[in-house]
Amino acid sequence: MGVYFFLALFFCFMVIAAATESIRVPVVILFTVPPALGLPALVSLMTGAPVDISLACAFVAVSGIAVNAAVLAVEALREGGPISSIWNLYKSLRQRLPSLLATSLTTIAGSLPFLFASGAANQMVRSLALVTTLGVAGSFIASISLIPALAKLWPGFTQAQDTGVSGAKQINTSKEGALP
Repeated sequence: MGVYFFLALFFCFMVIAAATESIRVPVVILFTVPPALGLPALVSLMTGAPVDISLACAFVAVSGIAVNAAVLAVEALREGGPISSIWNLYKSLRQRLPSLLATSLTTIAGSLPFLFASGAANQMVRSLALVTTLGVAGSFIASISLIPALAKLWPGFTQAQDTGVSGAKQINTSKEGALP
């Protein structure tokens, strides 16, 4: 099952790399997945939750949520332009903070009631809710702390590429160069 998970992450890497035409961006985005999964994995291990298909699905879902939150954070940093100081870095991230916080809190609020479901039949639902709640919280924290730190370490990371699709030559669409 672990091989499929790493294969899925590799496919995520390829899609993000193709979309952003960069190698750095998907690396930074995928760096948020392990912290988002660390706390749920540790708590699941400590509570003795059975490793079944529902738990695996929860980890895959949390991985996707972590990638989505990281993409929001990265786009905010790339739209802000070159970063001259750590203050400007966090200031540009603040633009997307409300949307990051809203999506994280609504997901957590939606899964919290399922943590308190009673009965043996609801064990699967409780483990799913536990992984989702802790994973989304970890994803939010990783997106607002790890992404800016990695962006500061890699100086050219926040500069968006303006070469067009696959470096193709840009077409002049101004009226000055048009034929009569």
